[in-house]
Amino acid sequence: MSSNTTKSPTDGIRKRKTFAGVMTRFAGKTSMQGPSYILSARLRGAKIVWTILLVLALVAMAFHLYYLCHQYFSWPKQTSVELGFKNLQMPALTFCNVNPVRNSEIMGLSDSDPLRALVDAVDPSDLDPRLTDAYKGISSTNTQPQGKRKKRFTNSLEELNLTSSKNKPLDGVTALEREFERLYMQENNPDVACIYRDTRIALGHSIEDMLIYCSYKGQSCFSTNFTLFNTPQYGNCYTIESTDFISKDSGPSHSLKLVLDVNYRDYLKGITQGYGLRVDIHSPGTIPDPHRNGFYISTAFETDISLEVLDINRIGYPYGTCDLGTSFQQKYKRKYTRKACQNLCQQETLLTDCGCYDMNQQEIFYIAGITDKEVCNTTAELACQHSVYQKLADKIIPCKCEQECREVHYKRGVSTRQWPTRDYATVLVQSICEDPRKVQDCQHLANITDKAELRENFIKLVVYFEELNYEKIMESPAIEVAQFASDFGGAIGLWIGLSLLSIFEIVQLLVEICDWGCYNCIERE
Repeated sequence: MSSNTTKSPTDGIRKRKTFAGVMTRFAGKTSMQGPSYILSARLRGAKIVWTILLVLALVAMAFHLYYLCHQYFSWPKQTSVELGFKNLQMPALTFCNVNPVRNSEIMGLSDSDPLRALVDAVDPSDLDPRLTDAYKGISSTNTQPQGKRKKRFTNSLEELNLTSSKNKPLDGVTALEREFERLYMQENNPDVACIYRDTRIALGHSIEDMLIYCSYKGQSCFSTNFTLFNTPQYGNCYTIESTDFISKDSGPSHSLKLVLDVNYRDYLKGITQGYGLRVDIHSPGTIPDPHRNGFYISTAFETDISLEVLDINRIGYPYGTCDLGTSFQQKYKRKYTRKACQNLCQQETLLTDCGCYDMNQQEIFYIAGITDKEVCNTTAELACQHSVYQKLADKIIPCKCEQECREVHYKRGVSTRQWPTRDYATVLVQSICEDPRKVQDCQHLANITDKAELRENFIKLVVYFEELNYEKIMESPAIEVAQFASDFGGAIGLWIGLSLLSIFEIVQLLVEICDWGCYNCIERE
C-alpha cells in the first residue's frame, strides 16, 4: 500500500532534466541582454518581440564576427616609414676594368687559339664594314677577309649562326660581344683550346697592376684587401668590403678612396668600346652583379659617389612571403638576394634537365666550392640550355625566389670633375715607377709625351655616405592580435551584451544541454 504513495527518487531529477527547465534557469541567471526579458515578460506579444530582437541581434553579431575574422585571417599588412640615425657600415664595392682581356696577353696565345683569332679578325681601321659583313645576320659569304686566320674565323661565325631567342639574327656589335664572351668562357671543349679560370684570370687586369692608391678614412688598404670575381663581360672584377669600414661621420673626409691605372694602352682594339670601370655598390656579403646592377665611370675623371641607405624590412608568413636566406647562405657562402636566387635556380634547373650549367655562371659555382659539375658545351647540351631558358622566360618552369626579408639598398648621387691635372698625372707616373713590380707599366707611361693622353690612364673613385641618417621601410601586421581580440569582444558586447566572463555562461549552458541529452538517452535505455 505504501508503495503506491511513495514517489520515485528520480521524479525530481526527471523534472530538473527537462530542456525547458535548463533554458529557464539560463534565462533567469544570464547577463546576456534579451533572455531574461523573454522569461519575465507577462504579455505574449512582449515575449515574441524580445525573441525577435534577440534573434536579429544574434544574426547581426554572427555577420559582424564573420567580417572581423575574415579581415583578420586575410593577414593584412601595413607599411611604415621611419628615419633613423646610427653609424653605418660601408657597402661592398666591386669594380671591373671594362677591358676584359689585355691585348698583350692575347698576343701571347697560340695562332690557333679561337680567342686570338677573334681579336685578329676585328680590324679597328675598318670596323663598321667588318661588323656589317661578318656579323650582321652572319651572312658574309661574299666577303673575303685578308689572312687565313680571319677567313677561318669568319667561316666559323657563319656556322654558329648566332641568333636571338626569337630566331632573329643579332646585330653586328651584339654578335661580336656574344662570341667574345663565349670564347672567353670556353672550357672542356675538345674542339678548341681550353680556357680555364686561372687562364682567364691571367689574361685580365690584375689588382696589383691597377691599384695605385687605396684608403678608408685616411688609413691605407692594399691589394690583399680585394677579392677577385671573374665575369664573362668584364673579366676580372675586384670587391673590397670589411666589417671595419664603419662610418661615424658623413662626407668625403670619411670615404673610401681608390686611384687606379686602367692600362688603356693594353685594351683590345675594336672590341673594347670605351675607357673606364664598371662599378657595382651592393650589400656586404652578397654576390656582385656588375653587368646587371653596375654603372660606368670614366677615365680622366674623379667620380664622387654619395650614398643614402634604404633599409627594407619585410614580414614573413602568414602575412607575406620573404626569405631569410639561411639555407642559401649555408649552401653558397653568400647572403641571399632574389636575383642571385633566380640565377642559381636557373642553373639548378639546367643541372637537372641537361646535366650541365651555363658557362657564364661558373664563378658562382666556384664561390660555393662546387667543382664536380660540367658546363654546357656540346651542341645537344647548348640546345637543351636554350630550351630551358625559354621555358623559364615563359614561366613554364617556375623559379620560386622570394624577396629578401631584409634588404639594404643604396641610393647614390654621382658628381664628377676632370682629374688628374697634367702635372699630377706626372706625379702618378712617378709613384708607379717606384713600384718594382710595375717596371713595364712605368716604361709605357714614361714614353707617353702627350699629357692629355697620359691622363686617360687614370681614374679616381670616392665613395661616402651623404648623411648618417637612413630611411627604414617596415612591414607589420595591420591588425595585431590584441586589436583583433578587442574588436571581437566589442562586437559580442555590442549586439548581445556579453563580456569575457559572460561567455562562460554560454559554455555552461552547452554543458547542461549535453548533460540533459545524455540523461534522456540513458532513460530511454
